[in-house]
Amino acid sequence: MHLRVNTRELVDNQSADPSKLLLTYIHSFALPPFRLGSRRINFSGNIKLTSEDFQRLPVRKSSPEQGSPVEFHTSGTRSYQLKCVRIKSAAEGISGGEWASMDCCWPNAIYIHVNDTEHFVCRKFHNGKDLPVNISCSLRPGDNKIALTILRKPEECTSISYAAAIEVLETKERGSLRNAIEVLPKATALNRIIKKLQDAIANDDEVVIVDDYIAIDLVDPFMARIFETPVRGKLCSHWECFDLDTFLATRPTGTGHSMAENWKCPICRKDARPQSLLIDEFLLDIRSQLVQKNQLDEVKAILVKLDGTWIPKTESDQQSPVTHKKETSIPGIAAPEFRNPQTSMKRPAPEIIEID
Repeated sequence: MHLRVNTRELVDNQSADPSKLLLTYIHSFALPPFRLGSRRINFSGNIKLTSEDFQRLPVRKSSPEQGSPVEFHTSGTRSYQLKCVRIKSAAEGISGGEWASMDCCWPNAIYIHVNDTEHFVCRKFHNGKDLPVNISCSLRPGDNKIALTILRKPEECTSISYAAAIEVLETKERGSLRNAIEVLPKATALNRIIKKLQDAIANDDEVVIVDDYIAIDLVDPFMARIFETPVRGKLCSHWECFDLDTFLATRPTGTGHSMAENWKCPICRKDARPQSLLIDEFLLDIRSQLVQKNQLDEVKAILVKLDGTWIPKTESDQQSPVTHKKETSIPGIAAPEFRNPQTSMKRPAPEIIEID
């Protein structure tokens, strides 16, 4: 029975209003990412829950149909889970955004105790992939002791390193999440593109610049047409965007084990949680101009020039921006190929104690 996973179920999620549908995402950390080293065996830490934190925990009920307890989430509910990931080296630092896009991966043998209650990991063999461990049911107001014991295989002492963290998951209405997404002003977005071009030209004296532009694909990866509200993640290095409402509509909303882990950019797979998204006002303005010129269906990309102006590119153009851009050989500026449409709450700093 310990191999079963406590299921999350979103309550009142059958609304006919899409903005009322509930979504779960990684909101913050109760215990930020910390490295597990290569030789240490025992680790312990402490997280504190206020009375308000405790009241926001999900209601947990038995379910004969599920065969294991079910957690019922409503808007504002917060739950806690322990996740472990594999990192490249024991010295590697991990930001919150990088962490959010990393897949769970458990050491060969790990024992987890929260307030002296043992929790068992859920491995790939039984679930298709390693899953984080939900520890919400063992938490209480005030101090909560977290203890980890790791027994390593030989390779886990040399070439494999891990890090762990306790994530805070939040459930909120889709409309509320959408309204809170930050906007990247038009002037700021355009200046970033111009600066990228200027830096590329200034830093490569040996390259003969044929054209001073960056090509930006406008086709949304979900809809195979131009986006309506262009967004990308703050960590994304590409200029392309995807459609905000389509992205939110494709996030899991029903019953499941890993709803919070499905917030990755569809283009580069980096962090795309609600708090990490930016609406690009420059590309939003481009779309508006294409609508006014009745060019929305024929234009698939634009070329942004060094002086800040732009020109449309259509499928009928003989030479794609990709081929032309490669001829300029400007390093650091990747022009994407066309896609064929057919084909936080503030918390006390947690303490981590490593025991030899």
